[in-house]
Amino acid sequence: MAQVRHRKKPTPPPAHRRQTPDPPWLWLALIGGSVAAHGVLFTVALPWLDRSLANPEETGAVAIDLIEIPASDGETAPPQSTSPQPTAPTEPAPIAPAPNQSVPDSDNIALAPQTPEPTIVPSPSPLVEEPSPEPTPTPSETPSEPLPEPEPSNLPPQTPAPSPTPTPTPTPDANPSTSADSSLPLDGNSEGSDELPPLPSITSVPPGSPPSSGTDGDLLGQTLVDRTPVTTELIATVTVDLSPSSSPEPIASETAAYPIRETQPVDLSCLASLDSETAETGQDQGFSEVLGTPVEMEVTIAADGSVAEPRLLPRQQNLSAAYVRVAVCLVEKWEFEPASTNGQPQNSRLTVSIMIVRN
Repeated sequence: MAQVRHRKKPTPPPAHRRQTPDPPWLWLALIGGSVAAHGVLFTVALPWLDRSLANPEETGAVAIDLIEIPASDGETAPPQSTSPQPTAPTEPAPIAPAPNQSVPDSDNIALAPQTPEPTIVPSPSPLVEEPSPEPTPTPSETPSEPLPEPEPSNLPPQTPAPSPTPTPTPTPDANPSTSADSSLPLDGNSEGSDELPPLPSITSVPPGSPPSSGTDGDLLGQTLVDRTPVTTELIATVTVDLSPSSSPEPIASETAAYPIRETQPVDLSCLASLDSETAETGQDQGFSEVLGTPVEMEVTIAADGSVAEPRLLPRQQNLSAAYVRVAVCLVEKWEFEPASTNGQPQNSRLTVSIMIVRN
């Protein structure tokens, strides 16, 4: 009998092993995405590549500049090529690239071998040559020439320059004659170069301007302002006391002595001592406080009308010493008509009273 063989039907694979055909757009998407990614990377890397390529070109340009500088200086270097040889060991090559510190150190190291050593040697050679022309300051030693000598020669002419300083004295003469005498104490106190400061102070006095200039002249300016009214506005009055004189030996006379003028302006020479003290201390020693107070003294009138031996009477009190000194000085310079006997002038003793007041 024939045997019938039944073929087994193939069993279908499980669902997880089944392979489905890939859609055609998948490959297009992969290809397009890769192209887009590469394009983005290329556009991003392109500027960086440009910068990296530009750096070697810049360093090359700097190296060319360094070579050109020694080439220009090398023309002057040959005459003194012997001098740079001893200095060659002391010349480090990095001195030249120092100004180009903007280049990285790695580039500098790469450039150093590119530049030949003989080209670097002349570059410092002008530096060594520059000190050699520096001896040119030897003309600076020439100040020993007579140039400074005329300067001391000018100094002696300055010393006679104060001699014309009395010229301002006539200008005050046009004004009251007092300012001419007021300059005497200033000239006495100043010596040599000190004569210059008093001159501006004198010129400022006649107009009577109160402000004063200068540190040392401040006190002088103040005293001059205080003194100008004293010399121009003060007058002295002398009266004779008709009471019997206190002299132990009175002299009899037919005509008694009397002052030629009872009132006259204060003599400036009598104020010299007061002015000097005022200039030193800045105060008038109480002079202005006792103005108008009479000072009594006993004097001797000589036959020629001069006054001698003034003696202050003891009964006076609360008088300034400066005021008394000025009063005694004025009496000594006062003019008197001498006493006479039978027409002959004789010496006599008088008790006089002098008073200084403002005009």
